[in-house]
Amino acid sequence: MNPSHRFFRNSATGWRNVALSAVLGLAFLTVVGCGGGGSSPSAIATLGQVQGKVEARSRGGDPFAPAAGEVSLQAGGAVRTGEDGHGQVKYLDGTEVALSPETYYEVKEQTTLGRQESGSGRYRVSPQKTTVEVETPHGVTAVLGTAFRLDVTATQTVVSLQEGKVRFTSPSRESVELTPGQQLTVTAGQPLGQPAELDPITLETLFNPGARLPGINQR
Repeated sequence: MNPSHRFFRNSATGWRNVALSAVLGLAFLTVVGCGGGGSSPSAIATLGQVQGKVEARSRGGDPFAPAAGEVSLQAGGAVRTGEDGHGQVKYLDGTEVALSPETYYEVKEQTTLGRQESGSGRYRVSPQKTTVEVETPHGVTAVLGTAFRLDVTATQTVVSLQEGKVRFTSPSRESVELTPGQQLTVTAGQPLGQPAELDPITLETLFNPGARLPGINQR
C-alpha cells in the first residue's frame, strides 16, 4: 500500500474516534445535567386532605390544575380552594395549614412560611428556633410555634390566637402582640387597634369547625 494512502486512512480513523468521543461526552453531560442530579428545587410542603374544588401549582410559574391526591409544593407553589374546597398544607417540619373554602395560599421558604392572599387558614406551627412569618396583604404575622388563624378579605385581616404568642406587624411597621384567646382585626389604611378577648365558645368554633358545642340550658 502506498504510504501516503496509509497515512490518510489512519488520519481519517483518528478524526472519527475524536468525533465519537466528543459526541459521547456531550451526551453524558446532557444526561447528568438534566437528570435531576440534585440541582433542581425540592418540595418543602405537601397538599393533602383535599375535599371539594381545589386547584394547585407545584411551583411558581406553573399553571394551576385540579388537585387529585397529594401534591408536592416547592417555594412559589400555591393552593386555591373553591366554594366547597378544603385542603391541608403540611411542611417537612410538621407545620400544618388547614385551608377553608375560597382561600389562596402560596408556599414560601426560609423565614417566611407562606402568604395568605385571601380566605381562612388555621395554622399549627411546629416549635421553631427562629421566628417564621406569614404574609397577608395587610401585614405580617410572626410566630415561633403556635396555633392561630388568619381570615383575609380585600380590606381586612383578622388574627385569632389559640396557643402560644404571635406578633402582627403592619406595612407602616406598627406591631401588636397577641396572647392565647385574643383576636386582632386589622383594616387596610387604619392604625392598629388592641386585641379583643374571645369567649371560649367562639374560640372553639374558630379552631374546631363542626365541633359539637355544649348546649345551653334555657330553663
